Amino acid sequence: MKTMEVRPIPCPYLPSAAGAMTHRCLTAFGAERSAAFYLTALRYSQCLWLRDLPARSILSLCRALYAPMGAGDTVLKAYPLPYLAYRWLIENARNAGFLGNPRVSFQHQAARIRGTDQDLLRARAHALWWLTRRSRPELGPDPECEEPEDSIDAVLASLARYGIQPEPDWFRAAADYSLDSTDSASKTLSSSTGRRSGPSE
Repeated sequence: MKTMEVRPIPCPYLPSAAGAMTHRCLTAFGAERSAAFYLTALRYSQCLWLRDLPARSILSLCRALYAPMGAGDTVLKAYPLPYLAYRWLIENARNAGFLGNPRVSFQHQAARIRGTDQDLLRARAHALWWLTRRSRPELGPDPECEEPEDSIDAVLASLARYGIQPEPDWFRAAADYSLDSTDSASKTLSSSTGRRSGPSE
């Protein structure tokens, strides 16, 4: 008997993919990390997710998260920093394609990121690391990496210190998310951005 193909459903916290996208949609920006780059990276993340490529989808999402967005960038009103999108992806990737071990990936990023914005980027890596541990505790850490695991209070404090407003609220919405609480998470996210809750556009 022929097995029915199960296709991934779109992430409700990411924008719709812009047609048949490839990695060139991001490399075309060169070193530019603008609002347009941010939105394109989120769209490409959705595209890769729908192609059943969760590991690459998360990588594109991270490129958006690590872009130097300002609190006044209007794109954030529609698509806040993608903590909730990440939580949704990691929760729904259990039966998807290759995921790898994002717990180790973010553990290494939290330990090794260097540069001008290292405090901010390491805070964001710790945030995704915390969400991964919360969602997928079966994924083991790298025992040789000595970076300590931040508590949720430490993550929130770092985001408040180095991030943009209301970044701690966006992270909190993701921390409180469960597969049975999508509507509640959407309302929390909407209240912090002024965005009307609803599916991806």
